Amino acid sequence: MARSTATAPAGHGLAFRGVSKHYGIVRAVDSVDLDVARGEFLTLLGPSGSGKTTMLMMIAGFTAPSAGEILLDGKAITHLPPEKRNFGMVFQGYALFPHLSVFDNVAFPLKVRRRPAEDIKREVGRALELVQLTSLADRMPRQLSGGQQQRVALARALVFTPEILLLDEPLGALDRKLRTEVQIELKQLHERIRTTFVYVTHDQEEALSMSDRIAIVRDGRFVQIGRPADLYERPATRFVAGFLGESNFIKGRVNGPAEGGFSYGTGGESFRQKASPVPAAGSEVLLAMRPEKIAVAADASIAATNRIQGRVTSWNYFGSDFHFTVATQSLGQLAVRCPAWRIKLEPRNEMQVWLGWDADAAVVVADD
Repeated sequence: MARSTATAPAGHGLAFRGVSKHYGIVRAVDSVDLDVARGEFLTLLGPSGSGKTTMLMMIAGFTAPSAGEILLDGKAITHLPPEKRNFGMVFQGYALFPHLSVFDNVAFPLKVRRRPAEDIKREVGRALELVQLTSLADRMPRQLSGGQQQRVALARALVFTPEILLLDEPLGALDRKLRTEVQIELKQLHERIRTTFVYVTHDQEEALSMSDRIAIVRDGRFVQIGRPADLYERPATRFVAGFLGESNFIKGRVNGPAEGGFSYGTGGESFRQKASPVPAAGSEVLLAMRPEKIAVAADASIAATNRIQGRVTSWNYFGSDFHFTVATQSLGQLAVRCPAWRIKLEPRNEMQVWLGWDADAAVVVADD
């Protein structure tokens, strides 16, 4: 669904300025700066223990920063209690009241705020319509599927028109198929209402499929922030390239400039890489290359700037594509993914193949 440019986003802008959270000598969050634009869908992505949930809890007001400021539309909310922040929150476990109907679960935040009965009926109806659950208003949580329960939790978090919606691993309890369906629904919901979303997950697929921007968190710091496609295609470090999807890593020594970039040597062979700026001749480089950027063929006629021979050590068929592990003499083992319809060979272990990739297939990354 295309986003309208006729009206301004409905959300509010959020900022961190030098925010830290220490637990004794442990720095859960280490002096971070962050700007979340009004109406943006920002995902905090990182492994367990990276600090992303602590960041979300500080935004919500459940955890106080050790240092720094948190701003909403330029105004400090660092010491504002949670109930004064008007933020919606969705947890992984849904946290629905089992003894209340769908309607009453969604109505709960409005009743706490002592809203008139007519307002409650209208706003609950609006919220249930947003998540397409109007017909289930009288059901109890136990009568709902996991996806429906998650949508009730979303409706409850949105019913009082929060300034920001915070989501802490909200799809973690769903099975893979249902999780994919709810990802699509959640993204569409954001595009309709344009409230600022701050989403926490360790699932790379969730982050890539839904976010306007992703902030990758490691050891309490942001290692790279950007649009999903930018982070995937141009990771800055080995950690980002390895954490956000799968990568092959190639170490080499720069021979010198080549057309549009440089040539490098490794394992007695030479390859070309597009890059700007060009690393100094003689310097060591680390390159990350996605498995799907490598073509595989039965002979050396493969059309690619870089080519190398190898031996299939394992392969798997996934319907839409093949995954290969190929042992090479100069580059070690390489992971290769190819669409099944493009494969013109019958895979088998130990077969000899040729691999090929273009000069812009890899990217130079920092070795962290």
